[in-house]
Amino acid sequence: MTILKKKVAAAIITSLVLLPGSTGQTNSERTDGGQNKKALSIVFASDLHYLSPAMTDYGEHFMEIIRRADGKMTHYTPEIIQAFVAQVLEASPDYVVLSGDLTLNGDEQSHKDLAALLELLNEAGIGVYVLPGNHDVDGTAYRFSGDDVLPIEGTSSQDFVQIYESLGYIQALSKDDASLSYTAKLTEDLWLLMLDVNANREKGFIPQQTLSWVKEQLQQAHESGAAIIGVSHQNLLAHSSLFQYGFQILGADDLLTLYKEYGVNLHFSGHMHLQHIMQTEGVTDIATSCMAVTPNQYGVLEIASNNSMSYKTIPVDVPAWAVKNEKSDENLLHFSEYAADFFDQTTEQQVLAVLESNNIGREDTEQLRDFAVEVNRRYFAGTLTELPGNGAGLSLWQEKLPDEFFTRYFKSMTDQPLQDMTRRTWDKQED
Repeated sequence: MTILKKKVAAAIITSLVLLPGSTGQTNSERTDGGQNKKALSIVFASDLHYLSPAMTDYGEHFMEIIRRADGKMTHYTPEIIQAFVAQVLEASPDYVVLSGDLTLNGDEQSHKDLAALLELLNEAGIGVYVLPGNHDVDGTAYRFSGDDVLPIEGTSSQDFVQIYESLGYIQALSKDDASLSYTAKLTEDLWLLMLDVNANREKGFIPQQTLSWVKEQLQQAHESGAAIIGVSHQNLLAHSSLFQYGFQILGADDLLTLYKEYGVNLHFSGHMHLQHIMQTEGVTDIATSCMAVTPNQYGVLEIASNNSMSYKTIPVDVPAWAVKNEKSDENLLHFSEYAADFFDQTTEQQVLAVLESNNIGREDTEQLRDFAVEVNRRYFAGTLTELPGNGAGLSLWQEKLPDEFFTRYFKSMTDQPLQDMTRRTWDKQED
């Protein structure tokens, strides 16, 4: 499978450049037998949904809201992100790319706290590039206190750029006047197209002016012999027949036309909160799962010195961070199990409400519930390679509740062959 243009695939690993502010060799430089070998490692993460401790009292009302939501570990996002930063510092990749929904609802304090944590990566010579998601800018934010959810002013697009100035915008090769989109040169031969489709307009929409700017960037990259990796918050491709409107970028077809014209074959997105990989007409869109949702993972793209590439997901090791920092919270010390149980309880709560309202019998309820909980967790994690019980649970959902949303949701998972969505490999590419 060809992901980067063949004529520049070899060049990617031979011409790395330092980021502004970096002090020394790039993390990609390796030595082998006296000859300098180079590879590239890029971390992709999405939907951090960070909430500053200053924005909540962690009271019962707040926790009840969280338990009734979508399984995000909102009450532990500060710890998750601190563990993520520590883990990335230890792994020492070349770059970290965050594709939006950096915060829970766009309050300024959460943005500032998160930017301060990410700055630690910058200081270590790891380049960081961020984009706003639909939760980050130009909306109303909220503070949680007692029984109140208090609306407060959100973060403007201008303030977003100021807060994250050193995390992509200073390094930008070009910036779009109509959005917070920008291009960044990772190496002479590999550029990032950071495509904002949420600031200053309808969420998830790419206007004509931005498309014109994108075309100019792709043309410049082509003339420079550089490959492009695209990044957005909403998805480039429709990953599910059920989740298209509001998930796929409005204007994605026009963007795809440009991608095919200029040979852009790899794109990263998020927004869906589940780990999923979709390909059409030679273009691959990797939707990175929500870091705040079990298994609390991020992705790593490795471009090796022999021109092969690989992608895999890695969970944030919150327990290791908790032990190192002498935390006594049992939830942190056993975070993988806690996060999975929390997500399962959210699914179970929603499913049982539907089954009870439809007067489903006890035995069928247990089977339908168990199927839903297991399938949903594995689907979000990207590890649903087969339906449990040879699909008996899906058949029962179709028999008992053929018109119910959950039935259509579980059926939509089989729109394409079930496979491991947590990793991909691409073989060595010759000139």
